[in-house]
Amino acid sequence: MKKAVVLLMSLLFVANVQAATFMSVEWAEEFCDAWNETDTLMSDLGGSFVENDGGRGYKMMVMYRRDCSNMAKVQVTLEQEDGLAICVDSGLVVESTNFAHDYLMSAKTKNWIKMGTGDLGPAGAMMTGRLKFSGPKKEAMSFMGPFKGFLRLTGALEADYACE
Repeated sequence: MKKAVVLLMSLLFVANVQAATFMSVEWAEEFCDAWNETDTLMSDLGGSFVENDGGRGYKMMVMYRRDCSNMAKVQVTLEQEDGLAICVDSGLVVESTNFAHDYLMSAKTKNWIKMGTGDLGPAGAMMTGRLKFSGPKKEAMSFMGPFKGFLRLTGALEADYACE
């Protein structure tokens, strides 16, 4: 009987756990944790990518949904550690972005979903305006493979896509 009660309580707890809202503070924290579990992002974006930080010691990637005007922009902050790009912080944007080094990306929710599933690639998304992009474009073009992995990671997390 005791085991049945524990099992029932566990199931009720799991049923009440909701996915974080896509591109919310909670989602950004989950994204940062997932980044640090993705070897290709950490290794492929370590070195020159994350070192291009303007001498600040970190690089920011800011994201938001254009069709959810009530939602704030979220950021993930990367630092170089042992040659790897490590996500060290995430949440609401707290300081200005320097587009000589940092990135700002926005898209409608439906396009973030398509990029997250791989149905829309980064180059096509940027060329068609479905992904608005600010930042060092030449650098971004030289890291298109890892950038595709970054976009796929946005779709790998369970999320609630309603606007908050």
